[in-house]
Amino acid sequence: MQQFSIVVLMALLFSIHAQTLTVVTDKGEKPVYKTGEEITFIFELVDGNKKPVKGVLLNYRLDIDGEKEKNGRIVTSDPFARIKVIQNIPGSVLLTVAAMEKDGKKPLKNEKGHAIRANGGAVVSPELIRQGMAEPPDFDDFWMKAKEELSRIPMKTELTPVNLETVMNGKYGKHPFLGKVSCFDVKLACAGNRPVSGYLVKPVNAKAKSLPGIVIFHPAGVRSSEIPLRYGRKAFAFDVNAHGIENGREERYYHNLENNELVNYFYKGNSQRDSCYFRNMYLRVMRALEFMKSQPEWDGKNLIVLGYSQGGAQAFAGAGLDDKVTMCVIACPALCDLGGGLAKRKPGWILPRNAKVVDGKYPSEQSKKIHEALAYYDSANFARRIKNCEMWVSGSCLDGVCPVSSVYAAFNNVVSKNKHFFLMDQGGHWNHNPSGSQRLNQFLLQFEK
Repeated sequence: MQQFSIVVLMALLFSIHAQTLTVVTDKGEKPVYKTGEEITFIFELVDGNKKPVKGVLLNYRLDIDGEKEKNGRIVTSDPFARIKVIQNIPGSVLLTVAAMEKDGKKPLKNEKGHAIRANGGAVVSPELIRQGMAEPPDFDDFWMKAKEELSRIPMKTELTPVNLETVMNGKYGKHPFLGKVSCFDVKLACAGNRPVSGYLVKPVNAKAKSLPGIVIFHPAGVRSSEIPLRYGRKAFAFDVNAHGIENGREERYYHNLENNELVNYFYKGNSQRDSCYFRNMYLRVMRALEFMKSQPEWDGKNLIVLGYSQGGAQAFAGAGLDDKVTMCVIACPALCDLGGGLAKRKPGWILPRNAKVVDGKYPSEQSKKIHEALAYYDSANFARRIKNCEMWVSGSCLDGVCPVSSVYAAFNNVVSKNKHFFLMDQGGHWNHNPSGSQRLNQFLLQFEK
């Protein structure tokens, strides 16, 4: 009897502490509104038995494009608590909510000791969002000179075979692609400070001019390239290291780079267009695409770029700088609409704190200088050069890193008529583009060996 009582008590305690907070809009999974239209955010806190929990204090913060940040409090009720907002310019709204203890000072925690939090978001008149900062008048000239610089460097190529049996069996057991796919550790001479590096896979004995080429670009961080084995039976695929560093090294190697030579690399040189860190990264993007087009297996027709976050920015640049790119699948791309603050919207990643725009104006000459330099790397400007590529782009209403409004600013600049946007109401900054992935997988079926 006593044991039964303990079990009941534990279940009761679990139901009390296993609380989940959710936030949705009155439009559910499609939180798209027009300017001036009322947006209703609906809060629900439930216990482990899915029953509403009433009387809990919630602190919230609203980031509304065109307005200053708003903070407030609301108490959960039965069945729901609500707040209503109106946004008067095209852009996005991001809501952050935290459940609090009764004193309102400490966050309420769940049974795992984690703060009970949730996010909500919406996008307003996305088709009307335009980039906040004008394109540099010499944008094309700048990148033409970069291409000329790259052309003066012979594409010296090092292909070192990778023993997939050793690599894959050590991690995953016997892989079905073993013996059917070849893998190489690639290094390509490149303009700038480092070579292109990455892993290349291709089907064994693939015929000349028989396969599409796929290039995968990396999100922010310092890490090894990955072996893109999933594409190895259907294409030849190149997973490109964002920094041109060695691949397959011990973790200490990457940790040391990230905390020393490459610490905060994304801020390096960003007050001058010629010294910006992303210049060399984008030179490597162009060289990687050049390499893929030189491979005997390339069918001469299909060149695909993939990327998430910083990788999405590289994919945007690749598709904008190379008209041979035929398909681009991007998730939550970075470096979009870096001048969004001038239109009183949140800019995309990445701007340093000293470059933040205040009330639609530069707070300093330094801020203006950084914006003018980074404009040469803004995905929205590369997007304007994408004319014939099949574009699949995703963005999330809950993304606080690459705001969905910034992604729309770039997407709306794409000239190609064959473009598609997948809007996510969940997931935050997320490597997810289900419609683009489905399209890519369907396309590749015809090439599977």
